[in-house]
Amino acid sequence: LSHFINPLNRAQEGFFRKIAFDSKLRQLARRAGLDLETVPPGNIPGEMIEQATKHALEITFAATPEANTLGRAVMTAYQHLPILTTVNPFPRFTTNALTFLWEFNPARLLSPAALRTMVRGTPEESAQVLSRALLGTGMLSTALAIRGSSLAGEKWYEVAIPGTDRRIDTRAFGPFNTYLLMAEGILHPDKLSVQDWA
Repeated sequence: LSHFINPLNRAQEGFFRKIAFDSKLRQLARRAGLDLETVPPGNIPGEMIEQATKHALEITFAATPEANTLGRAVMTAYQHLPILTTVNPFPRFTTNALTFLWEFNPARLLSPAALRTMVRGTPEESAQVLSRALLGTGMLSTALAIRGSSLAGEKWYEVAIPGTDRRIDTRAFGPFNTYLLMAEGILHPDKLSVQDWA
């Protein structure tokens, strides 16, 4: 049923996954001094393919959660109790979205794991933790500025178009729309219902 009613969703997901895979593979090949135009596909190192695949799945929130994480526990629960898909048919997407919000968040810099990575990790790992936290800080700051200004619509997900009576519904613009929800929760928690949080 989900395959029948979701062809556009599957098409856009496949499109962006292919772009993310290709982009990451080209980046890794450049770093290794490989020219993908001249190297036969069978000669591309397996580690590069694996890294590009992992990146493409993470970008589209389809990666399998790592062991010993809350996401893996949720996925295990769904495997043992398939009836849970009536509550949320996309548990992998949801757990990956929550992981994204944690990593792209100013509070992430205060976590012991992030601090350990920045002190003991490679420069690339440290830069990733710091850049993600800063990007999350920027998105949250922007959302706070929007929800605290004349651009704020009546509902948390609405953004007013200046000079008109029109509103943009941002619910299709994830993950930024989640920062608008957080901003509304910080600035005007009384305006949010249980349904909004759900």
